[in-house]
Amino acid sequence: MERMEEMVPEADEQRLQHFLSESPWDDQAVMEQVAKGADPILGGKADSSLILDESAFTKKGTHSVGVARQYNGRMGKVDNCQVGVFSALSSGTKVCPVGTRLFLPAKWTRNRKRCRKAGVPQQRFKHQTKQELALELVKQARQQGLRFKWVQGDGAYGHDLKFCRNLDDLGERFLLDVHKNKRIYLEDPAVAVSEKGSKSAATSQRLRTKVKATTAQKWAKRQPKSAWQPLKLRDSTKGETSLK
Repeated sequence: MERMEEMVPEADEQRLQHFLSESPWDDQAVMEQVAKGADPILGGKADSSLILDESAFTKKGTHSVGVARQYNGRMGKVDNCQVGVFSALSSGTKVCPVGTRLFLPAKWTRNRKRCRKAGVPQQRFKHQTKQELALELVKQARQQGLRFKWVQGDGAYGHDLKFCRNLDDLGERFLLDVHKNKRIYLEDPAVAVSEKGSKSAATSQRLRTKVKATTAQKWAKRQPKSAWQPLKLRDSTKGETSLK
């Protein structure tokens, strides 16, 4: 609140605190207005994308909504914190947050009395994974008419095949990181079985085992140097950040 007071004319720290914590206001309406203003600037371009990511906020105590001992990506360790899932509209080096969902650990959603006391809306009592929350944000962005060409995210979302299939079912293009130990097939086992004309479950299982899986790291190491090119990501305080 102190930093906001410094930047907002005629602001008062206590009034801001009361407004954010106690007053009945619709945060989603504010985010929708932000998204509406961001789309004419960042949407509808060849490189417009919707970025999905999560961020954690270190907290003490047990009363803040969703607070728990969980992985804090900003600290790189398990910590007492809140975790939010966010979506942002991006074009080039410009980006603007357009959606957010607070992640509620199962220990919260199992305790409805605790949720009610903390002011959690009843429709949010059901436990949702971070990937399920991210999918909600993608659907919300489309419903708002935001114009982006694809969805992107890190390995927290790329490792979840159900999430990837859900994006595909929505007709979305997506580019998601995968962990280096992710097992992958260079040939679709189901297609291999179909081409062999298998007629029994036993034969089908034998054919499937002949299609060997590898890992993303092993596949990458087998590629020639000519298959790769360095990409400049951004200029940071420590100089140019590249992806190689």
